Amino acid sequence: MKSLVLHIGIPKTGSSALQVFCAQNRKSLLQQSLDYFELGDFDLGARGKISSGNGAHLARSFLRPKGPSFRSDREEQLATLERRIATSNCDVGFLSSEIFVFADDASIEQFAQWLAQRGITLRFFYLIREQLQFLTSSYIQQVKRHACTETCEEYVGRIFEKMAHIKYTKLHRRLAKFTSPENILCRSYADARTVEHGVCGLFLEAFGLEASAFKFAESSVNVSLDLTEIKVMLALNKLKPRMMFSDLMVENAAQRGRKNSDLTTQLLSADTVSRIEDYFAADNAQFAREYFGREQLFEPRRRGDAAPADPNSDPPLHEVLEVLGGLLVRFDERLAALERRISNALTAETEES
Repeated sequence: MKSLVLHIGIPKTGSSALQVFCAQNRKSLLQQSLDYFELGDFDLGARGKISSGNGAHLARSFLRPKGPSFRSDREEQLATLERRIATSNCDVGFLSSEIFVFADDASIEQFAQWLAQRGITLRFFYLIREQLQFLTSSYIQQVKRHACTETCEEYVGRIFEKMAHIKYTKLHRRLAKFTSPENILCRSYADARTVEHGVCGLFLEAFGLEASAFKFAESSVNVSLDLTEIKVMLALNKLKPRMMFSDLMVENAAQRGRKNSDLTTQLLSADTVSRIEDYFAADNAQFAREYFGREQLFEPRRRGDAAPADPNSDPPLHEVLEVLGGLLVRFDERLAALERRISNALTAETEES
């Protein structure tokens, strides 16, 4: 194996879709000399489920020890990876997890040295996203995961200056401490709209892989919430529901064929949008010139007529009924399935006796 690629996300740039694609197309990737190792959360991806990727377990061992997600079994994880590398005939190994972007620098440096001792070059692959889209998408994810009851204005205003990995010049220079610049592959999430097969197409292009050899999922892996669903979940989050509520809500949205959309101008005021754009403007311009050789990193945001959503307003009743009705139908389906299992179990028990 000549090189090992860490796909580090960043978060909210289609990592789940790419992880599912790689897990479900592992044999085809092997034929083109790229090994998406059967490690970490590989099995979840193979079943089409959202996961933290095949690099999840190793990435957690790279976190600072005091963090809640830290794993203390790094040596065991490295030993397992070494066995996978030893049995692989591919030129490139591929580990994916957004958790890598939060890794302690000393841990990544040690990993780069560990690879170098085995004659393997460390490489990075990641996508970047316009910061306002990233922040609002992160907010919606927090609402989905039941970790948030704030408005988007409150959430974004509190965190945007703390997100070091969305200052892209700084992130690239950080990664360049561990490998040479030519081994850092960055793509823009916005380009996925113009490339066949979206994020997966960007990945294939970056590594020179032939797209005709692969199968592509038809539906989105991680559908977002719309405005009504956000308000419903904000109300439910005060009651601390199980994850099932938002998961079923999202599954219903996917079944209806709804895709993710940019809700930035409806969730944030014009003043907040301008303040955040100004905050990242210089760094974006610098990264656009230094990495992409152009003047603008992202297309300028068009000022539309959409007004920010009033956090105190109620969503339309018919939309709330559609959301809650969809949940009731899904719970009825689950209850019916449970009744059938119980009935079958009782029948089998009666026959045995």
